[in-house]
Amino acid sequence: MQKTLESESGKESASDSENESKSDSSSSGSNTGSGSGSESSHNSWNSDSSDSESDDVESRRPPPSKSLNRRAAQKAKEKARIRKKRISESSENSSFDSDDNRRQVTRRTGTAISYKEESEERTDSEDLVEIDEGSTANTEPDNAETIERILGQRIGKKGVTGNVTTIYAVEENGDPNPEDLSREETELQYLIKWKGWSHIHNTWESEESLKAQKVKGLKKLDNFIKREREIKQWRDYAGPEDIDYFECQLELQQDLLKSYNNVERIIAEYNKPDSEHPDYYCKWESLPYAEATWEDGALIVKKWPEKIKEFREREESKRTPSKHCKVLKSRPKFHQLKGQPDYMGKGRDLTLRDYQMDGLNWMIHSWCKENSVILADEMGLGKTIQTICFLYYLFHTHQLYGPFLLVVPLSTMTSWQREMSQWAPDMNFVTYLGDVTSRNVIREYEWCYSSKRLKFNAILTTYEIVLKDKAFLGALNWAVLLVDEAHRLKNDDSLLYKALAEFHTNHRLLITGTPLQNSLKELWALLHFIMPTKFGSWEEFEKEHDNAAQKGYSKLHKQLEPFILRRVKKDVEKSLPAKVEQILRVEMTSLQKQYYKWILTKIIMHCGKELKVLL
Repeated sequence: MQKTLESESGKESASDSENESKSDSSSSGSNTGSGSGSESSHNSWNSDSSDSESDDVESRRPPPSKSLNRRAAQKAKEKARIRKKRISESSENSSFDSDDNRRQVTRRTGTAISYKEESEERTDSEDLVEIDEGSTANTEPDNAETIERILGQRIGKKGVTGNVTTIYAVEENGDPNPEDLSREETELQYLIKWKGWSHIHNTWESEESLKAQKVKGLKKLDNFIKREREIKQWRDYAGPEDIDYFECQLELQQDLLKSYNNVERIIAEYNKPDSEHPDYYCKWESLPYAEATWEDGALIVKKWPEKIKEFREREESKRTPSKHCKVLKSRPKFHQLKGQPDYMGKGRDLTLRDYQMDGLNWMIHSWCKENSVILADEMGLGKTIQTICFLYYLFHTHQLYGPFLLVVPLSTMTSWQREMSQWAPDMNFVTYLGDVTSRNVIREYEWCYSSKRLKFNAILTTYEIVLKDKAFLGALNWAVLLVDEAHRLKNDDSLLYKALAEFHTNHRLLITGTPLQNSLKELWALLHFIMPTKFGSWEEFEKEHDNAAQKGYSKLHKQLEPFILRRVKKDVEKSLPAKVEQILRVEMTSLQKQYYKWILTKIIMHCGKELKVLL
C-alpha cells in the first residue's frame, strides 16, 4: 500500500493563502498521538470524494499541533498584505477551497514504494519571493516521510519492502516474504516506525528503498547499524548468563511491540462527508494517550468491530455519575448478601471465596453506617477484588455510578486494570496517567460530554499524578475515594496526605496490608484520614491510649473494630498448603565473581593495614 500526494490544480490567491495560514495556525491536535484535537483538527482528516469512495484502506496521521507553523503563518500573513495588489483578479475564482486547508488523507496501496504525504510545513503562494500577475507557483513542498524509530532487522527477499509488509496487508494478502529464502536473492531489511503513523503502519525497508524515497531521519539508520555492530562484538566476549538475560529482554521487548498493534479503546470519531465509515481516534494497547492516532474507519471496522461497539455503548450510556443520586444524601438500610450476586463474574466463571464475601458484606455494612474504613487483610487474600466488587455493588444495586477515584501505586496499575476489566466489565473506568499531553487528551475526550456531564464511572491514577493535578481532581465531588498501599498516608505531614485530605468525598476506603508498622501515631494518621471527626487530634488519641501497652489493647481493639478489618492467610485460607522452605544454590556470573574478588581483595588489604598498626 502507498502514501501518495493528491495534486492541487489552479492558482492560489493571496486571500486563499491567508486563509490557509490562519487555518494551519489555529488547528488543534499534535504530532504522533498528542491527541489533543478539536473540531478543526478532525476536519483536517477530510479527503476528496474520490478517495472516500475507494475501497482501499486509508491511513492517518494525527491532527497537526496548535503551535506548528505559527511563526510561518504570521510571516505569511504579513507578506500577503504587501503583495495583495499584485495578485490578478482572476485568482479570486481559483478552485482552491476550504477543503484544501485540511491535510490530505493518504492512501496505502501495494503498487509502489512511496511514503510521501503533504508536509505540515508546505509552501504557500504568499511565501514565494515574487509572484507576477497571472503566474503560478510551481515549487515542490518538502513532503518526505520521517523515520521515528528502527525496531528490528531481518534478512528478506530483495524488493519485498514497503506497504505490502504492513501487518494488515500481510493478514489480508499473505506474507510476500517466503520462509525459505535459499533460492531467493536476499537483502538486509529494517522494521521502520514512521513518524506520525501508528505501529500498524510499520513497514520493512531496505537501505536502498529508504534512500530512493529520500526519507528523513537516515541518521537513525546509521546509529542502529552501529549499535547492532557493537552488540555483535559484545556477544563475542559476554558470558552465557549475560547473553541469556539479553535474549530475555529482547523477547519481552518484542512482545511489547506486538501489543502496540492492538486497539485498547476508541475515544472519539469524526464523520467524514461522503464516506461510509467515520474516522476513529484510537488509543493503543501499552501506549499512552499521547500516542493515540486517527485511523481510517474501514480498517477499524474490519479489524476491531468490538471496540467500536464498546465505544458506542460508552457514548450512549445513561449510567453516568449524578450528584442527585439519593444514596449520596441518605444511606440505605443494610441487607446482607447471602451469596455472590449474579452480575458479579457473570459469564466469566469468577467466584468469590467465603472470606471475600465476608469482606464485601463488611464494606457494604460500613458504607450503610457512613463509616469510612480500612481493609487491612494480609497480602494475597484478594483485597483488590473485594474492593472492586464493593464498587460494583454500589454501581448495580444502588445505581451509584460514581465518580470513584482509585489512587494506586504505578507498580500495581496493570493488576488493577486487569481486575477491573474482569470483575466490573460494564463500568467505564479511565486510567488517568501519563505526561501532560496524555492527560490533556483524557480531559478532552474521556472526561465529560459536551453537556459537561461526566463520561466515566471511575478514575484510576497514581499518587504522583494526584499531586500534579490536585487542583483539577480536587474540583470534583467523589462518591468514593479509594487508596491502595495506604501506608503511604502514615505521615499526616506528607504532601499526598494533605492533598487527598482536602478532596471532597462521600466515602473513603483505604487498602493496606500493614496498618501498623512503627508507631501508634501512624495508625492514628490513617484513622484521622478516613474519619477526621471521630478521630480528632493526635494529642487526644495519644492521651487516651498512652498506657495501652501496660493495660492491654482491648480498649483500642474495641474502638477500631468498626473501622479496620484484618485477616491473615492461616485463619481464612485453609486450602493453602504448608509453607516449604527451599534453598537453591546458583553459580555466580562472571561479573559477580569479579566484584566478589575486588571486595575480598579490598578487605584483605584493609585487614593487613590494621595488623601492621597493632604490631
